[in-house]
Amino acid sequence: MSLILYYFTLQKMPLATAVTIQYLAPIFTAVLGIFIVRETVQPWQWLFFLISFLGVLVVEGVDTRVDPFYLGLGVASAVFAGFSYNSIRKLKGKEDPLVVVFYLPMVALPVAAVYCLFDWVQPQGWDWFWLLLTGLFTQGAQLCMTKAYQAERLSSVANLNYIGILYAVGLGLLFFNETFPVVSYGGMALVLLGVGLNTWYTSRKAVAMPVAPTEEVVA
Repeated sequence: MSLILYYFTLQKMPLATAVTIQYLAPIFTAVLGIFIVRETVQPWQWLFFLISFLGVLVVEGVDTRVDPFYLGLGVASAVFAGFSYNSIRKLKGKEDPLVVVFYLPMVALPVAAVYCLFDWVQPQGWDWFWLLLTGLFTQGAQLCMTKAYQAERLSSVANLNYIGILYAVGLGLLFFNETFPVVSYGGMALVLLGVGLNTWYTSRKAVAMPVAPTEEVVA
């Protein structure tokens, strides 16, 4: 559901805006992690989450090309992604990452096939190349992300996703000639600021945690 909604919003709004909204997923991942995998979120982190939410609202408020309906679909995609990453975390030590990634196309293919029966568009020429490239990159990214979520804390891995917004803005400008008002870039900066502060805070907390003393063995 997350990928279907995300790909849908990518076609209905500017690239960087769609990616920015999708970057709420790490926040939902951390919040849902409180209840699903029992990873705590400190009080200061709620403020950092709020900063990121405000950034998305700024982007939506100043970019007239963003329809509130598609904004809602983008947020729903981020929520579903949060559930997905928590599910991956729950499978730590139980399933190999390749097995976890295999379930993605196994579920998505039948759902997409039903939709294609009613709204199929025949790919032409280079379309096949771009579709194949999308599939390869998606599976590769999913495999790497699955390995990371099974190895580290949710809050630590999730924040690294935000590096991608820099690529999204640059690629949107390079390939699609997408430009944004200055205020929109400010909203994207707020999203990154919230996550950056959260990363700094969690890393500082990790360093400050006391190390349990080891017992000295006497010969």
